[in-house]
Amino acid sequence: MPQFHMTSQNEQRFIAPLGHMTSKHISPEWHTAPLSNQILFYSGHYQVHSSSYKTRVQSPSSSKRQQSPSIIYSKIPQLSKEEEIKRHFICELTNKIMTDPVSIDGPHYFERAALKDYIEDTGVTPVTNQTISTDDITEEPELKDNIQRYLRDNPQSKPKK
Repeated sequence: MPQFHMTSQNEQRFIAPLGHMTSKHISPEWHTAPLSNQILFYSGHYQVHSSSYKTRVQSPSSSKRQQSPSIIYSKIPQLSKEEEIKRHFICELTNKIMTDPVSIDGPHYFERAALKDYIEDTGVTPVTNQTISTDDITEEPELKDNIQRYLRDNPQSKPKK
């Protein structure tokens, strides 16, 4: 957890898991801000950024206060409903749409034949590498019904044999 130590009226020391940084002439309200573990260094001044807070700091070589540079985060593109559905229908071993889905190790889905072959060859799960047998495979009838319905409604998505 990041910590702040006031060493004088205008100096704070920020201690983060990545190391130490001493910054002088930091605005007094800085120590109350919720911060992440990201420290970004810019020439002449420092910026500590969290998703909800940006601070203004004073350059160590200047007495003029300046606005810290903005950081622009690009949004992660949202999947369309069809892409989201298809993503859950893809076997994690074959990367193809499943026709006989099964699960193991929680929310990990596989084509039955691919998972069975994998376990018989390695004797471990593809997710955690723990010893397992094919008897531990769980059927997923609801997922199978959803995939069949999707393939019926979207014949262009049917796996090629």
